[in-house]
Amino acid sequence: KLVFRLANAPDDVRASARRAQLTRADFASLLYWLLPEVRTAQGGTPRIASDILDHPAREAIMRVVNHGLLRVDEARHLFEPDRPVRRGEALRALLTSPGTGGARACAAATGGDPCQGALACGLLAEAGECLPSAPLSGREAVDWIRRVPESADNAR
Repeated sequence: KLVFRLANAPDDVRASARRAQLTRADFASLLYWLLPEVRTAQGGTPRIASDILDHPAREAIMRVVNHGLLRVDEARHLFEPDRPVRRGEALRALLTSPGTGGARACAAATGGDPCQGALACGLLAEAGECLPSAPLSGREAVDWIRRVPESADNAR
């Protein structure tokens, strides 16, 4: 299903999946297009980010932010769409995405640490893969997104 969704996603989303380093906007678009629940679930608390108003991925960013998957700087009301997404924030987003109940359950047992949650849920094979402050590639992001539905079965 994921391959079908990616093949039928807009060109810019497919290009993001091939990037060596994703921006926060790229990652938001991948979540929006590859996890249907992000598009269809009721949004959470609306948040305002003034730097996405004219951004091409505005709808995806707003949806991801309203679900609380990626954060907005509350003081400055900025999302920073062009800043590289970090592995830690990407893992946290995947472990709390709508429709990932199994991932949420096994991540909750680890106290909210995204690296430990990803290990417990089977998104990562070993702790050395986490590197929370390192950038994330499109290929890695798609692979993690692919593993999310399986994470409940892989919980350790």
